[in-house]
Amino acid sequence: MISKAVHVLLALAMAGSAGPISIRSGSMMNFVDDDFNSVSDIVEYTAPSAEAFSDELISIDGGLFAVTEISFAESEYTNELTIDFSHDVESDVFGAYASDFGSIIFRPSTDVAYSITGSYYLYGEGLAEYFVSLYQGNNGIPLFKNDQYSENAFNESFVAGGQGGNTSNELSGAASGVLSAGRNYSLNYYVVTSELEDIQEPQRSTGNLTLSFHALDESGNPVPVPEPSTITLLASGLLALFCAGFLRKSGN
Repeated sequence: MISKAVHVLLALAMAGSAGPISIRSGSMMNFVDDDFNSVSDIVEYTAPSAEAFSDELISIDGGLFAVTEISFAESEYTNELTIDFSHDVESDVFGAYASDFGSIIFRPSTDVAYSITGSYYLYGEGLAEYFVSLYQGNNGIPLFKNDQYSENAFNESFVAGGQGGNTSNELSGAASGVLSAGRNYSLNYYVVTSELEDIQEPQRSTGNLTLSFHALDESGNPVPVPEPSTITLLASGLLALFCAGFLRKSGN
């Protein structure tokens, strides 16, 4: 009986709860183009889900490549959507580029605190752009919008919420705040690295974008992430008792 109880309790203790965010729909794509050939890879989310997932997009054409890793992590009170970018442009063609863009629509099941972080780094000299926006509704009310754009930049770096572009910058709204339960929101992004006519050196860029969520209680404070639950502790205790009984039995 002890062994059966231990298995049941351990199963309950290990069963995770979905976080406060569900992905409703979305489309994410990377793309490389040198005016002669273009290659793209795309992933689309069409069914609402609160489950964790990961995807990878790869577009390669000669000296052009774009690799994108996407992950959606969840726990009982938190979620985190992370997108990692890697771009390489090695071409003699003016305007050759590697890029990522997409839009994700999501819905909180409870009020949540959100935070947008990220960065994009250009190694070498060329053109780079890093654009991020967050809207309430499907591209309805803007909550955050940030566009950083540079030309003829050398070892350029952008940080979400910054104004690091040497050509143009746009920043409005807040990179952190509170989202209301039961409403749809959309995260949108566009990042690109491109060859310039008078530069024959390869351009390489890496970056990321993370949207984090934490459920709020009725007072508007982040719900504490619980310590190991009572059921887990109970399961551990029962397992210890079972092991001790088994060893005594074996000794006899």
